[in-house]
Amino acid sequence: MKLRIAVVQFGTKPFATDDNLRRAEQFIEEAALAETQLIVFPEDFLTGAISDRLDLADHEGRFKGFFQYFKG
Repeated sequence: MKLRIAVVQFGTKPFATDDNLRRAEQFIEEAALAETQLIVFPEDFLTGAISDRLDLADHEGRFKGFFQYFKG
């Protein structure tokens, strides 16, 4: 079995989760057109480092829900 993997690297906007999610969505849509089964994003790509911004932690599961939307 072959598995198509997309590895994404992009400049994120620190603490701008909505902007970063929109960019991620564009990459996901492009990868779907190429019939990609797995997309790998950089660590901390949604928020940047949050050591001093714990308010950005995903306590409500918003980010998890965003990516579940794309589940095939």
